[in-house]
Amino acid sequence: MQKEIFVEGKLLQDNWGGSVPMPDDYKIGTKIVPILHWIPDTNNHGKVCWYLYHTWSTPNNQFPAEDKIQNVGTTQGIARQYFADEMSKLPSISNEHSLLKLRVIRDFDSDDDTYDGEAVLLGLTLIYETK
Repeated sequence: MQKEIFVEGKLLQDNWGGSVPMPDDYKIGTKIVPILHWIPDTNNHGKVCWYLYHTWSTPNNQFPAEDKIQNVGTTQGIARQYFADEMSKLPSISNEHSLLKLRVIRDFDSDDDTYDGEAVLLGLTLIYETK
């Protein structure tokens, strides 16, 4: 069985960040599917390059270095059109009571990012397997 968690983060300059404690019903060792919720702010066409940085830890332990996955979404030329893009799966978490730390940035400098306008990140959904 699958469940969803919506992560509401905070926008800090060009970074969006949030964290979520993994629920007690998370099935240890299964991968987590992130879905990025966003809208373009103009009627321009183009691609938007997002990076999701992620890491996790348990109480009394250090967070390891962040890993990242990329998503390139394509606008349809409609301002404020809502997109929910499924990203590559996050690695499995191997311990109970883990805290997943997330950070999303738009990579304006990437050759993959061709959209001329603001893209607004609304949040992130995590889909996970239950016990």
